[in-house]
Amino acid sequence: MTFTCRFFKCNKWSSEEITKVNGIARINGHELPLTNPSCVAIYNRASIFEHSCRPNLSKSFSDNNEVVFWSPNAIKANEHLTISYTDVLWETSNRRHHLKITKHFDCECERCSDVTEYGTFLSSLRCQNCKEGMLTPNSLLEWNNDWR
Repeated sequence: MTFTCRFFKCNKWSSEEITKVNGIARINGHELPLTNPSCVAIYNRASIFEHSCRPNLSKSFSDNNEVVFWSPNAIKANEHLTISYTDVLWETSNRRHHLKITKHFDCECERCSDVTEYGTFLSSLRCQNCKEGMLTPNSLLEWNNDWR
């Protein structure tokens, strides 16, 4: 962080403070897809939603970069509101890698732990011998394990 302080000529904040703010921005920031160049924004309420690889809320942005949330399904009383911090159409290894690099955590949610990804077999390989079967890893949390 010494480089950061020198580069921006800021002696006002310590390296720890800069690191903390950077972490907050990386974890709570929402990438705005409609801006050029692209940027990240932190929204007062939207940045408090939890992550889930099977979220109960969907997110988009208005032309004014206002974040818009909606629920495709009914949400039960007292259920946590969740969004995906990554692309839900990516398979498990890509989602987990993206979350580790950009948000600094290992996702171990129900979807990331299910080798069939709720029966979609998105992270599986088609068996070359039988053509009907699917090869799945023994554990999606450990990609170096054997496949079955």
